[in-house]
Amino acid sequence: MPVKKKKSSDSRIASLKIQNAEYNELYRSWRIEHRSDVGFYFAENPDEITWRDGEGFIGNFPLAEERSAMGRTASVMGKTLTLFALLELVSLWLFSDVRVGGAFIGLAKGGFFMGSETPALIMSYIVNIAKRILPLFYLVHKVGMPVKVMLPLKVANKPMFRAAVPAASLVFGVTTLLSGIESFALGFLSIDTGNTIWIPEGKVHLVLSALLYIVIIPVISEVIHRGLFMQTLRQFGDGCALIFTSVIAALSSPGTHSWIFTLTYSFIVGFFVIRSGSILTGICMRIVISACTYIMTFLRLGGTDPAMYLNISMLIVLFCLLFGGAGMIVFMYKHSNKINLPFYGMYISNKEKVMCMVTCPWIISWLTLTVITAMMNSVL
Repeated sequence: MPVKKKKSSDSRIASLKIQNAEYNELYRSWRIEHRSDVGFYFAENPDEITWRDGEGFIGNFPLAEERSAMGRTASVMGKTLTLFALLELVSLWLFSDVRVGGAFIGLAKGGFFMGSETPALIMSYIVNIAKRILPLFYLVHKVGMPVKVMLPLKVANKPMFRAAVPAASLVFGVTTLLSGIESFALGFLSIDTGNTIWIPEGKVHLVLSALLYIVIIPVISEVIHRGLFMQTLRQFGDGCALIFTSVIAALSSPGTHSWIFTLTYSFIVGFFVIRSGSILTGICMRIVISACTYIMTFLRLGGTDPAMYLNISMLIVLFCLLFGGAGMIVFMYKHSNKINLPFYGMYISNKEKVMCMVTCPWIISWLTLTVITAMMNSVL
């Protein structure tokens, strides 16, 4: 007689079927081991029953377990985000105007220093890396997730991985158009909506500054958002992980002018990471999007004639839309079965999950600091 396989919460996470056996075993073991804090794993056990008045004997009850785990996870993530927001505020307060080795430098909107080139570049590296690395170390310590789960590198869906660059180009084109609508709306509130970067005059300084913006910051951000945050939230469902991670990434970006832009591309990047099974997909997409953003901002702030800038930026967006659109059409024609991903609900409703998040004191603290930081960035 065949043994009936016990149902578990894993059956409600469709993306786990894409991951390799090692990942799934490590992920399951981690959730069982951390049930007392951030882990959630439920398996039906007919040998464990409880008497409930009016209902009789019932099996083990997953809703309370998931609700409790969601609350504890929100607390840990809220503390991490609050630490990041505090570091952001402290850097804005301490480094608005400082003197380094006889040279004056200042922190501008977007997290980059301006002024004397060498000190400004050094401080840009130190501050931008430190304010991300310190919360990352805290989260790694509190979550205790295996590296192979936190950073899944093996690509399980190669067609999806190969479509990452066209998809990133298309996403950049679409989100840039959406940002134009957002900028128009924010303009009525007298909020500066222009993206800002520091453009050094020295070639070496310019290359190093571009490297920080295009590669280093996106890679660290992907490790945090599509790595630890999304892999931790994935146990509550793929949809939950995608939405919450995208919102967190958007609100963590500097200034209200980039919230819609970041929210949109974060959701698409997160979907590609989950569907391809590898964080490398997200890193590739983020680098492409950051490079396009840097080029357009460089043209706007680098002394390009406004009319010429408008024409070039329109050509860049048009190229991204055409190249990305054509690439995705080819992908869908050849591999339409590789992109579908059903979003199954877990045990508690999405409304309850949102309430677990927004009623967490540490999440409230982070949101408060985020609003203050956005206001300060809008006047820099």
